[in-house]
Amino acid sequence: MVRGTMRFRVDCRPRFNYGRDPHELDVHPGGSVFRTPALSLTLSPARYAESLRDQREVQRTTEGISVVATLREGEAGGVVLETAQSPDPPRPFTPDEAREMLDQTRDFWRRWLDRSRYAGRWREMVERSAMTPKLMTYAPTGALIAAPTAGLPEQIGGERNWDYRYTWIRDASFSVHALLGLGFTEEARQYMHWVDDRIRDADEGGVPLQIMYRVDGSPDLAEEVLDHLEGYRGSAPVRVGNGAAQQLQLDIYGEALNSLYVADNHGLQSTHRGWMNTVRLIDWLCEHWDQPEDGIWETRGGRRDFTYGRLMSWVALDRAVRLVDRRGRPGDTSRWASTRNQIYEQIMARGFSPRRGAFVQHYANDVLDAALLAMPAVGFLPPTDPM
Repeated sequence: MVRGTMRFRVDCRPRFNYGRDPHELDVHPGGSVFRTPALSLTLSPARYAESLRDQREVQRTTEGISVVATLREGEAGGVVLETAQSPDPPRPFTPDEAREMLDQTRDFWRRWLDRSRYAGRWREMVERSAMTPKLMTYAPTGALIAAPTAGLPEQIGGERNWDYRYTWIRDASFSVHALLGLGFTEEARQYMHWVDDRIRDADEGGVPLQIMYRVDGSPDLAEEVLDHLEGYRGSAPVRVGNGAAQQLQLDIYGEALNSLYVADNHGLQSTHRGWMNTVRLIDWLCEHWDQPEDGIWETRGGRRDFTYGRLMSWVALDRAVRLVDRRGRPGDTSRWASTRNQIYEQIMARGFSPRRGAFVQHYANDVLDAALLAMPAVGFLPPTDPM
């Protein structure tokens, strides 16, 4: 507090296993424990002033707990919520401990942002935006999730409310491009290792690359509906897991290879094993690019010859050829270049609608697709091309 007084209230009402598992609540002098057989959480006060000891009030309800405190000028306070580390009752954090945690957090982000190469007029906004993918990165593996949300609808009352707490090959690759552009190479390096592992798993399993995975790299994202939840503002059904993981979306090969290519531009080269896995991935794409797929928008409306999927297949083959030429790595570049040219010719012959004067979503309709604005960005056509 700067001056005067203010009363704060913190409500903690955890819902374990999406609200399906009941929990027990134990209130101790040093904090509270929410306990289930599978997981326990502790809520402990963090005081920056000893006077808060007498002013803090704990209110227990049937659903959770409320911590109420009044702060005066010069005081600060808060709570710490964490998974229970031991069966012992929780203890309150001392003012020095609370201040140290705050200082460590502040210093970490300052050191991290010092690595940014951006020095333009929008520095504050760029740095704040850069923190977002960093916060959504799972440190043990380097995987970046698409969003920390599930069950939020695209439209209020609509059914398109998916679980985004996973790592999409496409979305994470885009984030890596942004991080590399700012100079955050370590985050990109960790993610590229994660991608290498997914390519290896697909190669060893004889299956296509999935469009998304869990942060630990496991492919099981079985989708289920939580019927006991009404959804955000009545937007049911609420889903966890994501059935789109089993879709065939050929564009992800382009995003994956383009991220490898951009990483290589920044000195992050593939290992021998990683490159050989990539070679087999590209050979697979040479055999399977010309087939209907589910497309970038995951419409769940059946497979089509999506133009964007063809475009990014072209990117995958183009970047693979470039990497071989640059690094002298092994690869059937004659086959790859020939297939790349076939894709180019097919897109130009079937993906452009003279009536609309534009490239279209898939070959069987003339619906426009904003994803195709990526054509000049990936080098397929120059932005000055009339088409």
